[in-house]
Amino acid sequence: MHRITFAANYDAINCQTIYACSSFGGLWRSIDNGEHWSNVNTDLLPFTGVADVCVNPDDTLQIFICTGYADGGTSLKYCPNWGSINPLFTQGIYRSSDYGESWDPINDVFLEDFEDGGTCRRIIINPTNPDQIFVATTLGIYRTNNATEADPNDVTWENVLSGVNGNVDLEFRGLAFHPINHDTIYASGQDIYRSINGGDSWVSLTGPTTGLDLDNLPNSFSVSRINIAVTPAQGAMDTLFAYIQGSEIVTINNKETLRTCLYIYLYDGDNWH
Repeated sequence: MHRITFAANYDAINCQTIYACSSFGGLWRSIDNGEHWSNVNTDLLPFTGVADVCVNPDDTLQIFICTGYADGGTSLKYCPNWGSINPLFTQGIYRSSDYGESWDPINDVFLEDFEDGGTCRRIIINPTNPDQIFVATTLGIYRTNNATEADPNDVTWENVLSGVNGNVDLEFRGLAFHPINHDTIYASGQDIYRSINGGDSWVSLTGPTTGLDLDNLPNSFSVSRINIAVTPAQGAMDTLFAYIQGSEIVTINNKETLRTCLYIYLYDGDNWH
């Protein structure tokens, strides 16, 4: 399972709907807080790897999924011989307007960029403007501003972030709206970014003066992936959480060794801690 998502109107009592995304088995749904699950008719799509799902907050019958094996290929190692399957690339983004009974591709422009491969990892919908959806992919952050267009062929996408300051980022995984101001969006790949104008422009939130300099972490730390989350908790409206995974060089028994390491940081709107 790659992602668990609550329905937009979930309250655990009147609405107990939860969605689960699987890398090889499509989209699943529970309407009783996870006690029972059923497949949401994704078996006949061109590809059953569902990376993430989001639901229209104004019309919970309308569901959006992005496809692809979100964390790359699968390898099985049996030394001294080992092999791996081919990468499982995205087959685009799909929309259902009838609670998952049927699905339509909404891939104008989007899928053309993935002719040579790539995948999706995250999809989020604006809580106050369901026409706006962002998708985190291995080619950048994509945005549509007409997601609910009546004709699925008229839904258009654009790549609004592939890095800043000349640095290309191909490891986008994290996406989150600010809990109150939905013109502010956060994204993460091998850096952490923020837009305050609905995704029109982006800046890096890290660097020497921010409290988090990704180029100068201890032990020659090298970033592999970054995931992010926000909280609507009272008094924490500007708090952004970052989970940073990578590798560092340490000396063990007088020998330099490369090992996996992680950091967890909090951003208070001005600095990282």
